[in-house]
Amino acid sequence: MSFEAVLWATNDAPIANVNEFAVLTMLAEKADPDGCNAFPSRPTIAARTTVDPKTVLRALQAMEARGLIAQGDQRAAGYIRADRRPVVYDLLIPYSWFPNIDRINKERQERGRHPLTRSTRPDIAPAPEKKQRSQLLGRKRLRWEIRKPVACPWF
Repeated sequence: MSFEAVLWATNDAPIANVNEFAVLTMLAEKADPDGCNAFPSRPTIAARTTVDPKTVLRALQAMEARGLIAQGDQRAAGYIRADRRPVVYDLLIPYSWFPNIDRINKERQERGRHPLTRSTRPDIAPAPEKKQRSQLLGRKRLRWEIRKPVACPWF
């Protein structure tokens, strides 16, 4: 578990909805301090976050499209049997967010990774605007009319 990744995911990540928050936080719990090598399976994420597996997939795809996460080094999960191996994700925590970048880069160097730079971890665009509920847009509220009961001929 990484304190830095969880802190970024829960406080500063530009998430679009509660499902993305749950999935990103779950990935952050399993990531290294620099946000790399998170590989819980989709069923595990779904079970721990109480989100449907298809919703987990949609959230992962949306976050990957917006640049919050990216597929990482798949060798990190190499010890898992190939037919059961999950996708390895990297949380793209911006370089400017890390208050202790020297320590993070030292840990990356010890693991044989390249150091983080501003070009490899640029700032992320803000979260998209939240959409209004479609039931309230452009529709007038229905007025319920009180109708007199109609006499049924068969009674």
